[in-house]
Amino acid sequence: HPIGKKACSYQLDKHKMDFFDLNPNVEAILGMAVAPNRKRVAFCEKARLAEGKSPHGQVSVYHVVQGSHLRTLTFPNMKGQFISCCFTKDTKFLVALGSAPENYIVYWKWSNLKLIAHTKAPVTASRIRVNPADASMITTSGPQHLKLWRLEKDLSLRSSALLPGKTESKTHFVDHAWMRSKGVLLALTNEGNCYVFEINDTSSEIVQSLKVQTSPEAAHRFETIETYKK
Repeated sequence: HPIGKKACSYQLDKHKMDFFDLNPNVEAILGMAVAPNRKRVAFCEKARLAEGKSPHGQVSVYHVVQGSHLRTLTFPNMKGQFISCCFTKDTKFLVALGSAPENYIVYWKWSNLKLIAHTKAPVTASRIRVNPADASMITTSGPQHLKLWRLEKDLSLRSSALLPGKTESKTHFVDHAWMRSKGVLLALTNEGNCYVFEINDTSSEIVQSLKVQTSPEAAHRFETIETYKK
């Protein structure tokens, strides 16, 4: 759980809460991702610098059980902050999404701080995910934004649209999530509409559209979607 300037883990079976030993320069936590093996966690951190300098964005990886700091990843001369991140299924790689004005997408091998690839999104996004079945497929979503990115052999990131331009520009996506089954993506809007995509190496298509039912008097706005084993 990110809690203001702190972060903690809670063990349900032992009813025990432990705090992570964050970097001393952390001013705020803006995003979080737990690795699929549950042994690592990454935080998008707003870092406090020396007086007179603007805060910069960084992503730090921590050991879940011990709460200790392992690595801190930065991107040179980036304006803005990292606001969302995600591990690949094997936990070896980490992708992160930067805020406006540059909207960077950055791909690292985090264990040795190696920068694999980076690019700029055309508009501001709010969430980044990686296909658990294919680490070369990355997706980003946000207000009027839903894109698929492919990591090419030359280590460039190439984007493609999942929806027609007019539909994408009129839709407020708040989050998306990949199913464990290969190539199934769920994209959620703030009004509770959920698009189900099937994506492979050559094509993508909407195979289902779901609507979350709420009571007429409730002014619900949805914020996130997540998948689990079943």
